[in-house]
Amino acid sequence: MRKIAILGSSHCAIKIIELLRQNNKEDVILYINSEDSLPYNRDDFPLILKKLKTLKGIVIKPIEFFEQNNVVCHAGKKISRVNLSKKKVFLEDKSYVDFDILLITDFLGYKLPEIKGINKTGVYAPIHLDDISQLLQALPFIETAVIQADGIAAFKFAEAIALKGREVIIFSNRNKGLFSWFTAEDLDLVVKILSESNIQLLQDNSIVEILGDGELRAVRTKTGKVYACDAVIFPEVESDWRVFCDSVLNIKSGIEVNSCFRTNLDFIYACDRAGVFNEKSEKENIISVALLEEQSKIIVSDINKEDLVSVKAVGSDSFNIGDNSFEFVGDLFFECEEKLRFSNPSGNGFLYLYGKGDVFKSSFLLNCSKEITRKVISLIENKDLAFSPCLSPEGKAEIEKILFADEKSVAI
Repeated sequence: MRKIAILGSSHCAIKIIELLRQNNKEDVILYINSEDSLPYNRDDFPLILKKLKTLKGIVIKPIEFFEQNNVVCHAGKKISRVNLSKKKVFLEDKSYVDFDILLITDFLGYKLPEIKGINKTGVYAPIHLDDISQLLQALPFIETAVIQADGIAAFKFAEAIALKGREVIIFSNRNKGLFSWFTAEDLDLVVKILSESNIQLLQDNSIVEILGDGELRAVRTKTGKVYACDAVIFPEVESDWRVFCDSVLNIKSGIEVNSCFRTNLDFIYACDRAGVFNEKSEKENIISVALLEEQSKIIVSDINKEDLVSVKAVGSDSFNIGDNSFEFVGDLFFECEEKLRFSNPSGNGFLYLYGKGDVFKSSFLLNCSKEITRKVISLIENKDLAFSPCLSPEGKAEIEKILFADEKSVAI
């Protein structure tokens, strides 16, 4: 009989419990969460701001799920430290939990960026449930929100806040952001679409100081310009692993893992936002439910020493700005070597395919149908075609035929 402790609020926690209990009723499973909550879907945070979901409504499974699977829950007790040599998780009330195997599914803490004035009232990092609750309470009093981030979350939060009639300013790194490989003409179109929904995208600029007495009133950027605002939002922050400060875990941008999500210690696994394969993996993929379930299957198979034929799921994510749909597929943050661009058959958007060597890595789709998105995912996931040959005129024509069938499009 093993004691398996699961830390964090990730969807992985739920899936791992389900998989462990399929053929094993004997192991002791312990769920530990510093938040006073069961696992939830954090991708629904913007929907909470839009009043399409509630804080309770994003919880994945009710307490009955844990009871039926004989899981001991320790929710709402902050983790003070983890002693790996003694295999104990210490909680803030001085109690502790013993384990034989430890699964870390999410950030146990995070750090705000080192910006002067970062601790002023009105600064938010919507990473955990309490964070989004605070932002939700403040939203009626916000007139202008500044968001600093490079990923999809920035635009999802921007859209949710702009729908309330608020002004939103996004600061994003031109060389790291979602649109870093766009042509100037395509980027201008994106900026125009955003501005029509009261969202201003400012690239190659960032916050260096948050101004105000106690409560923020404005931000100063690296260009020296000051922007008045009522809220500053950081959807992307660094993880904080101080609870493992005395351990021998390999920790950089996250906890380093192998292909089975096992760390350098055989009895510890890390997945979702907690586990990284290398320095660049902090933003390696869109973290979709399909990816998280695949990670969970790999972990449980490794724990049980079972063989698993695994095909890596391809993540996808999207958001809407007005009547325009933005869809992202695959590995967004890699060193792009080549790209293919197709104009949308409907004439109001476009599609990019990115690759490295013979591998299709990712795609961006503006105002494309779900069927085209499905074909792009299949192209990246199945690896039936090599990317490099598709750069030739004949290759472009073949890809065009696969994606658009009888529809008319133009490859550039």
